[in-house]
Amino acid sequence: MINSDQGAQFTSNAYIDLIKSFKTTKISMDGKGRATDNIAIERFFRSYKWERLYLLYSETVTEVRAVTKKHIAKYNH
Repeated sequence: MINSDQGAQFTSNAYIDLIKSFKTTKISMDGKGRATDNIAIERFFRSYKWERLYLLYSETVTEVRAVTKKHIAKYNH
């Protein structure tokens, strides 16, 4: 299941068709004006971006993965 808000990028036909092409994946969208529906993950991503991603200037996907893994471990413990 892929959950998103109702931003234009997530309601476009191209995006919806892409997700529907994955036979076992379902689309879920938060209600309009429901920012608190997904507050835990929104807070996680805010912390991730401000405490790691924006500060470290990763240059490769491998570096981003390592930074992400380290942040998840710190965040969860």
